[in-house]
Amino acid sequence: MGWWLDIDLLRRGAPGRVTMNPVTAVVLIVAGAALLLSAEPDRPPPARRLAQGLAALVVLVGGARLGAYLSAWNVPLDGLLFPARVAAVGSRLAQLAALNFVLTGLALALLRLEGRRVHAVLQTLLLGSGLTTLAALLGHLYGADMLHGPMALNTSLAFLALTTGALFARPDEGLVALLRGDTPAGALVRRLLPAVVLIPVVLGWLRLLGQKAGLYETEGGSALFVVTTIVALAGLTWWSARSIERADARRREVEGALRGSEGRFRTLAASANDAIVSADAAGLITYFNPAAERIFEYGASELEGRPITMLMPDRYHDAHLAGLARYLATGEAHVIGRTVELTGRKKDGSEFPVELSLASWREGARQVFTGILRDITDRKQAEDTLRRYAAQLEAANSELDAFAYSVSHDLRAPLRSIDGFSRAVLDDCGDQLDETGRAHFGRIRDAARRMAGLIDDLLNLSRLTRAPMKRESVSLSAIAAAVASEFCRSGPGRAAEWVIAPGLLADGDPRLLRVALENLLENALKYSRSQPQPRIEFGRSLANGSQAYYVRDNGAGFDMAYRDKLFKPFQRLHPAGEFEGSGVGLATVARVIRRHGGRIWAEGEVGRGATFYFTLAPDQTPQP
Repeated sequence: MGWWLDIDLLRRGAPGRVTMNPVTAVVLIVAGAALLLSAEPDRPPPARRLAQGLAALVVLVGGARLGAYLSAWNVPLDGLLFPARVAAVGSRLAQLAALNFVLTGLALALLRLEGRRVHAVLQTLLLGSGLTTLAALLGHLYGADMLHGPMALNTSLAFLALTTGALFARPDEGLVALLRGDTPAGALVRRLLPAVVLIPVVLGWLRLLGQKAGLYETEGGSALFVVTTIVALAGLTWWSARSIERADARRREVEGALRGSEGRFRTLAASANDAIVSADAAGLITYFNPAAERIFEYGASELEGRPITMLMPDRYHDAHLAGLARYLATGEAHVIGRTVELTGRKKDGSEFPVELSLASWREGARQVFTGILRDITDRKQAEDTLRRYAAQLEAANSELDAFAYSVSHDLRAPLRSIDGFSRAVLDDCGDQLDETGRAHFGRIRDAARRMAGLIDDLLNLSRLTRAPMKRESVSLSAIAAAVASEFCRSGPGRAAEWVIAPGLLADGDPRLLRVALENLLENALKYSRSQPQPRIEFGRSLANGSQAYYVRDNGAGFDMAYRDKLFKPFQRLHPAGEFEGSGVGLATVARVIRRHGGRIWAEGEVGRGATFYFTLAPDQTPQP
């Protein structure tokens, strides 16, 4: 653009400097295009071929100009573009620029070729170009024509950018790989290289300024330059040595901690009851603890360095290898970080169930896998036994249901006959019986009705035990209020004072929880009706170290010595003549509460009332 628009500053880069030849500018653009096309390793073949063609053009131009300098044969390259303007300012393609074109062009042509020797040649070419460019830049800095010759300042800067870009196009090789590495050598190079370059440059520039100012002669300036360079580099060396010493001390400390950690791991692994097995990225076993020897019946020496697939049935080998390859390629894990049940294989070929917990981490550049395996043969056998028992229990329950239905049907018929014929005798022959005879027949009818009630209670208790549960959020306060309202409408609860705490929620089966509350509230009402002012309370409080619901009354109470009988069927603490009932209600409540994962207990005192507490499963009793 500087030549096209005739702008001198763009041609020179700075006032008073050598001008860049227009051919040099064009070839630099060609080299930059070749670098862009070669920078990405996955370029399509046409783009790579074009990049190599452009690199060859750069080498051709540089070689032609070098040949002209070294022989009498002159190729008129300098005046190919803008000949009149070039002739006016005397711009030429410099020797160093021509040499750099040859070095850089060859490097660009080799940039995407593979091979150890190719990489070595590539690094040599680029470093040679870089050193040549550095010499030209120092020549401009110090005003030394012998170093930069006719190479322009902006040409030198362009070559510096081009060489640096080509070096970083292969970041995993050579000097750039060393600079980017996280090794101690990489850290040392990053620390020293800028100082090694800048310190002599700055000291040389200061020496030159002092000599021009007449502070010392050439010999003295040289001696001063050498001394200051030695002092600066010696200080830099001492500082680097101290840094390496501190880093080495930290490394030794870390290695000691690592050895201690590894020792503790091996001690724990050696005493563990579960198998602990480690493998590398190739799936080869690297560690096999004593428990693994016992479980798999292999010795550690037999398996170290052998495939981990030896510990699994043949039918799982392909799936294991595919999963390992997928994880190493993409990091997608299906088993790592989870506990899964698999099948293991012992040395004799027998298979057994195992529970595996697998972890993975990196040790430097190595991928390591460690699994903890537990033989769950006994657990599986216990689960099978439990399933058999559950099936047997289900069958027994079905038989019990059928038996209960049969018994209730067979017992109800004679009971109806007893009650019916007793009533017929009283109706038809009652005037022939005396008072004692009619009383006997009345007691027969009462006993038959009580027997029918007991049968109904037994059937209800049996159904509650096996009825399916449907959990949902339930308002116990609403259920208690509804039950109390029904008691008040039917008569017995009208005189009682009902105190029901609002907002009590639970997670459970609403039908079963209603049955439990009906029995508890009816029980409280029945045993407190003899009081002048019955009081029945439902709420929630802290009892026995946990939050519990309660139903409290001020009725007859009970003797705590007999509290273990409260929740057993047909166990009564009061005579039937004093308080009616079959003794099944509290047993029904207890079964409902146990099915919800809770517990129930009671506290009372004779003549002072009773309190029945119950809880539900802790994670199933949400409160607002």
